[in-house]
Amino acid sequence: KELRESKERIQFLTQSLFSPQRSKNKMENMMQHINAGIAAYDGLRTGIMIFQRIHHFFNRKKR
Repeated sequence: KELRESKERIQFLTQSLFSPQRSKNKMENMMQHINAGIAAYDGLRTGIMIFQRIHHFFNRKKR
C-alpha cells in the first residue's frame, strides 16, 4: 500500500514539474510559443556550432 501511494505521489510530482504552464490569456500563450521557438533555434544553432568546431579540429590534423 505504501509503495502504491509513493508511486502515485512521484507520478503526480513529475507530471506537475514537466507539464506546460497554463496561460491566462492569448497574449501569454503566444509569448510561450515564441519563447519555445527561440529556445529550439538557439539549441539547434549551438549544436551546429559545436559540431563544426569538432569537425574543423579533426580535419586540421589530417592536413
